[in-house]
Amino acid sequence: IRGFTSLSETMPLEEIASLLTEYRRRVTQAVSGCDGVVDKFIGDGVMAVFGFPLPLSTAALRAFECAVELSNFLDVWSEIRMRDGEEPLSFAIGVHYGHVIGGVIPGEHHSEYTVIGDSVNLAARLQAMCKLTDARIVISDELACKLPRHWRTPEWQTLRAATVPGRSETVDVHLLPMQALGTQSYQPQDPDRNASRPNPGAASCAARHNGDQARTWSATSRA
Repeated sequence: IRGFTSLSETMPLEEIASLLTEYRRRVTQAVSGCDGVVDKFIGDGVMAVFGFPLPLSTAALRAFECAVELSNFLDVWSEIRMRDGEEPLSFAIGVHYGHVIGGVIPGEHHSEYTVIGDSVNLAARLQAMCKLTDARIVISDELACKLPRHWRTPEWQTLRAATVPGRSETVDVHLLPMQALGTQSYQPQDPDRNASRPNPGAASCAARHNGDQARTWSATSRA
């Protein structure tokens, strides 16, 4: 939730608890509806995984669909809040495709099942990039390379060699600007109708091998 820290400074504790409860309910519904799993909630943020712990051949696509649908879903919620005289909300979503390792991290008094790896960190950094680029959704080129050719609509923008907060190396990303909210939707199409359309980032996809034989993973995450 963008600006949640500032918002919570002026809200009674009961309203904060109610807001987070409704937020978690809506997010969990969207993630599970796209075959994802909520790994954890961290305050006003959430990390979800697709294709882990069970393999999912459509993990990248389902993660992307979840990001788009969740964006629309939360927009509607924000409009409802405004009609009820409550503060509107805005959100930031980062999505990446890569490798992770998962399992129980033991502790003396607390153990937790989670996934870890640089892919998790990059997903979080992409979410942080939303604020810098005034975007609702930022996805990595690795994820875009795994999507059908028809995923991209005119609202999406591409940034090559973009600087990502907290990382020394630049990355190629694709983003959905805030002003495009309410207009973005993903509709599966007949692949044959799009056979002649170029796939953005196709050259880099061909040059980079993502290791498909390994277990796939995608995540929406907050820093």
